[in-house]
Amino acid sequence: STIARYAVQSRPGSANLDEARAFMDDDKDILVFSDAGGTGRSYHADLAAKNQRLRLHNLLEAGWRADVAIQGLGRSHRTNQKQPPRFRMIATNVKAERRFLSTIARRLDTLGAITRGQRQTGGQGMFRSEDNLESQYARDALRQFYGLLHAGRIEGCSLDKFESITG
Repeated sequence: STIARYAVQSRPGSANLDEARAFMDDDKDILVFSDAGGTGRSYHADLAAKNQRLRLHNLLEAGWRADVAIQGLGRSHRTNQKQPPRFRMIATNVKAERRFLSTIARRLDTLGAITRGQRQTGGQGMFRSEDNLESQYARDALRQFYGLLHAGRIEGCSLDKFESITG
């Protein structure tokens, strides 16, 4: 049996461009890019590119800024494409991460309304209405929670404890 060895490898600055070109030329099946690698580039199923296959765009670690994540999603979704990509949000059960994904969902819906001039979802059905943690219902629930907390009616968590935990 052989032992697999892994090592850090130095790559020239042009390596990212070569990887993207190989993907668009259909010589490479998968393309991984970050915020930096995606800036100013397009990876959509362009009608002028050899690779016009359906893009499966997995958003891993959406980050702290919804606008940056939206821009990254736009790298694989442009005009002059054979078909739009299918987006998938990869999330853990960390509540704060769900909050940021909710912001992205709301922004996608807003973009859909702007680009189509109507209240159609821009999120391609990735999100359900209950995933939107920025709705009036969410704000009302948060206000009710704070009221109950202040009144000492949240079992197992006093106002002092909550303030201590959340800073």
